[in-house]
Amino acid sequence: MPNTPNASSQDKSSTILADKTAIRRLLRQRRRSLSDYQQRQAAKKLARQLKKVIPADVRHIGLYFPADGEINPLVFGDAARGKHKIYLPHMLSGNHLMFSEFGRHKGLVKKRFGLMEVSRPTFRQPHRLDIVLMPLVGYDKHGHRLGMGGGFYDRTFAYLTGNNWQSKPQLIAVAHHVQVYPELPTEAWDVPVDMVVTDRHIIRCQPQAFRKV
Repeated sequence: MPNTPNASSQDKSSTILADKTAIRRLLRQRRRSLSDYQQRQAAKKLARQLKKVIPADVRHIGLYFPADGEINPLVFGDAARGKHKIYLPHMLSGNHLMFSEFGRHKGLVKKRFGLMEVSRPTFRQPHRLDIVLMPLVGYDKHGHRLGMGGGFYDRTFAYLTGNNWQSKPQLIAVAHHVQVYPELPTEAWDVPVDMVVTDRHIIRCQPQAFRKV
């Protein structure tokens, strides 16, 4: 006799995967269709939005080097130097992320998937960051985040779903406002973010955002 619950679960997972694939295609096209001028303006507006929500006494901030039309957080990162230490993600075996300090005199090298990483990394453990700015493909009004599908951030910050860590970075998903979707499909392993910040909107997803870090 077939195992009906398992079959049902597999059908549901297949449906969610198909939905996510279609949504990714739509929203990636939206962000890639933005002109260079629109991208530059959005990056400046995002930097102003982030200054509103990130406390001045925060020390260690992880962000990313944009690709595939992602909104650029480096405008904020450049302005934040001197007040905050900035880190870029570095892919490890097992598809987890470590973060390396990105100083003014640090070089970059293109790695897997065309992503830029610090060429001579000085690592900091993810749980020792105060805030992490995460890229996304889509978001909804509830603060759900849809990534590129690799699961790097979900695997790296999966421990945040437990309560046994005293040191927990705040997770801020950042995006263009055009990447909004009415309601995103979610799965059990999706790591929730504390906040979504775009060039136009701020969505606080967790009641404690921002607690003192």
